[in-house]
Amino acid sequence: MDWNINPKVGEIYAVKLPNNYFGAIRILSMENKMYLIATTPFLEKRKPLIDDSRLVEILKQYRYFYNGDTALMWYEGNFPTSLEFVGIVPLNKREKKLHCLSCTEIHEELGFEAYYEWEYTSQSTLEYKPEDIENGESREKENKIILMEEDEF
Repeated sequence: MDWNINPKVGEIYAVKLPNNYFGAIRILSMENKMYLIATTPFLEKRKPLIDDSRLVEILKQYRYFYNGDTALMWYEGNFPTSLEFVGIVPLNKREKKLHCLSCTEIHEELGFEAYYEWEYTSQSTLEYKPEDIENGESREKENKIILMEEDEF
């Protein structure tokens, strides 16, 4: 994988996800080769358009141990060329003040959080698939969670 994109603050990039949908990330800050990146809640079959309001939102995460945490992280390193430039939306005052204490290296799954949330949700009690949302439908799924007995725990 090539790693040579030079992102700027406010830029938005489309991310191809494992389910053949697209997600999006936005650059909120940068220092040297470190970038504060927000994953947006965008999750569609098509690439994002710059006027989509979801591109300036930060995804809230609820899977596993997350409790509404924002998908916001400092990443260090070079960007994969698999990201596709969508456009630029200047940061507002609130966004300029955002900070984060978590940091990791840039990896091939950059921006996959929307996919992970969708995958987690589709395995829970109610199953929502992107196709269902597009068709205005949702399917209720049987709760198949099996609790362990205390002595097995």
